[in-house]
Amino acid sequence: MSVTSASCPHCRATLTQSARFCAACGCRVGQQTAEIKWAVADRRTFGVLPGREKLRTARVRTTRLLGVLRARIRLAVEIACARLDAGRDRFHLRRRASRLSRDREQALQGLGAAVLEDDPQELDRAKARVAEIDDQLDAVRDDLGRVDGALRERMGVARRESGSTEAIEPVPNEPLESGIVPGPRPRSRSA
Repeated sequence: MSVTSASCPHCRATLTQSARFCAACGCRVGQQTAEIKWAVADRRTFGVLPGREKLRTARVRTTRLLGVLRARIRLAVEIACARLDAGRDRFHLRRRASRLSRDREQALQGLGAAVLEDDPQELDRAKARVAEIDDQLDAVRDDLGRVDGALRERMGVARRESGSTEAIEPVPNEPLESGIVPGPRPRSRSA
C-alpha cells in the first residue's frame, strides 16, 4: 500500500496507514512486490552421515535374513533329530518283532508236534505260548504306531514354532461368566 492512499482502490473503504489488505473486501492494497524466486537449499548434514539410512536398512534386512536362516536351520536340525530318534526306536522295535516272529515259528512247530503226539498238556502249553507271543507282537506293532505318531507330533511342533505367528487358541463359544470381554483375535498372515 502506498503511504499516501487512505482508501481501498477496489471498494473505496477507508484504510489505516499500515494496512496491506482491505478489511472490507480482502484485496491486497500494499505495494506490489517483486517476482518471487525459489531456490533449493543445499543439502547439509549435521553430524549425520549421508548413507546412514541405507546402512541401517541393510543392517535390519541382514538381521531379518539371518533370523529366518537361523530358524530354518533350527527346524532342519530338529526334524533330523526327530527322524533319527524315531529311526532308532523303529530299529529296536523291528529287531524285537523279528525275534518274536522266530519264537512264534518255533512255538507253532511245538504246537504242531503236540497235535501230532496227541498230548493235551503240551498242546495247552503250546497254545498259551503262541498266544503270549502274539500279544507281544501286537504290543510291538502298537509301539511302532506310537513312535510314528510321536514323530509326526514332534515335527508338527517344530514347524509351528518356526513358522509364522498364528492364533491357535480357540475362542470360547459359551457366555462369559466373569463379564470380561475378550480383545480382538490376531489375524494370521498368509505367506
